[in-house]
Amino acid sequence: MRATTESAILSVVCLCLLACTPDFDDAWLVKDLRILAMRADPPEVIAPSLADPLPPVSVDVLAVDPSHDPTRTMHWEAWVCSAEEQHCADAQFKQQLKAAETALSEVTLDGFVASPELLQACLDADPLHGFGGLPVMIEVRLDDGEHRVRAVKRLVYTFPLPYSPLPQGKQPNHNPSLDHVDFADAGQVVGDQTLSAATGQTLEIVPAASAGAAEDYVVTTNDGPGDDQHNAPGQQQLQEYLRYAYFATAGQLIRDVTGGRPDPYDAKANSDDVASTWIAPTDQHEATLWVVIRDDRGGTDWLRIDAHLR
Repeated sequence: MRATTESAILSVVCLCLLACTPDFDDAWLVKDLRILAMRADPPEVIAPSLADPLPPVSVDVLAVDPSHDPTRTMHWEAWVCSAEEQHCADAQFKQQLKAAETALSEVTLDGFVASPELLQACLDADPLHGFGGLPVMIEVRLDDGEHRVRAVKRLVYTFPLPYSPLPQGKQPNHNPSLDHVDFADAGQVVGDQTLSAATGQTLEIVPAASAGAAEDYVVTTNDGPGDDQHNAPGQQQLQEYLRYAYFATAGQLIRDVTGGRPDPYDAKANSDDVASTWIAPTDQHEATLWVVIRDDRGGTDWLRIDAHLR
């Protein structure tokens, strides 16, 4: 059976709270300190070998807290670790990269360069031994004295190995981008702009990705042409599917995740149906929404919309 390494090269954001919270709000409802997404640029690096110099990677963090002044400072840390566990505390290899006191808008990691020593440690800890791409995990931890939250971002470093050559035509992944978001009966939002709507109004949200956001790509498979069908690597052409996550500080979101890869077990599932619905609150005149776009391989982008309600 042909098995691709797509799961090995997925770069996903895993969000988790370090402290217990007293309520069970919907995941889309943002009331206090949260990390909604992380974006690496580039999300994947291709190198000729493990020892070759690598380009720097920047990591932006969509950290928000509607309950406090956004300019207030707080303590945060950035760590790098091997990716065999869900967070760095349990990883075989871990290293602190940064500790700082900044505003939420300044939580970012610039110029991260993976050293050969780091890659070798991650390779040693990787259950797949770098087959199809070596995952390296960046973890960001925030602490405002009331809440502690963390999120992780998987970077992918792809280089040829004796047991896993690069597929022919292999290109690194790029982040998708949101061109605009349409709000039925309320206009189009391009970039971080404002939205004018009525309190209690029901609005359909339709995100539109930029041209070329969903890329075709090739992956290494564990079978292919050759005398030894169990060990000879092959390759397979795949296409990215885009998925969207929605967040809001108030009102009601009918669907908080849309799009994504089709469900082979659900014939009625429609991955092209990416729209959601937001019902504006009736008891307040300001709200914020975020739309996060992700591809199959860890590429990420987002858009913030400030809603003024009349």
